Amino acid sequence: MSTVLRERRGRVEVVTLNRPEVRNALDPETIGELSDIFREIAQDVEVWAAILTGAGDRAFCAGMDLKAFVARGGGRSKRSPSLPSFTRTLCPKPVIGAANGAAVAGGLELTRR
Repeated sequence: MSTVLRERRGRVEVVTLNRPEVRNALDPETIGELSDIFREIAQDVEVWAAILTGAGDRAFCAGMDLKAFVARGGGRSKRSPSLPSFTRTLCPKPVIGAANGAAVAGGLELTRR
């Protein structure tokens, strides 16, 4: 199962964090998927805007998945950028943060995209 879902609705790409069992916490794979998706959105002339939301009803995003971080020995995946570099990457198109619950730590950073 993908940790990030996407759906095209006309000219809008809806991007959904899909880890509700851990309150959509960000692990290296999820950050990598988000980076790939927003890079594609930036280059797709058919997409005029994006909406970023979270699956489930408990949280938009609980920030970094600390269990995944510890399981990796505290290191990042080569596939994924660090969260600060990802959240500061500019998408030239409007990104609407549909925070449908708590946005903690890195989750709050996502709302500032």
